[in-house]
Amino acid sequence: MKLIFLAQFHRALNEQISIKTYDMVIRSQFAVAKYLQKHPTIPVLDESLLTYENYKRDDLTSYFIEAFPTGIPDKLEDLNSTQKEFFYNNGGTMVAYQLGYIRRVYGSLHPSMLKTVNENIAEYIKDDGPLSKLDDEIMYEREKEAMSCVQEVIFEEDPKFPKN
Repeated sequence: MKLIFLAQFHRALNEQISIKTYDMVIRSQFAVAKYLQKHPTIPVLDESLLTYENYKRDDLTSYFIEAFPTGIPDKLEDLNSTQKEFFYNNGGTMVAYQLGYIRRVYGSLHPSMLKTVNENIAEYIKDDGPLSKLDDEIMYEREKEAMSCVQEVIFEEDPKFPKN
């Protein structure tokens, strides 16, 4: 099984963003969705999710279908303003999933790690700590957690993969 990491820009925590940043995010998320559209059978992990049980098609699907009545346009410049907002606010993985281009999305973070990460971030924000220190202290553990989730997905998706 091949593992591919799709580097991407995603929605900023800070709601005050430039047009250039907004366009970068849309361009990036559109590219992710188009890649997933071309590779519908690959397992997909999304860094913004908890375990995959939390990510199912639901009542929101109708909103995505309404926004993309003929699917994802072939070219970025064919996106209308509503579709751009969907890409910006939801990401390319969610758009591709809700429109049925991919069959399943797995999370890359277990609830216990989410709690730890959120507590640490809240503490840094409260203390005005430097985000670079936050990265050093939290992200290493966060990335180890993501690799554990990758391993779980491989075990589930490929029964022949050795589990030792």
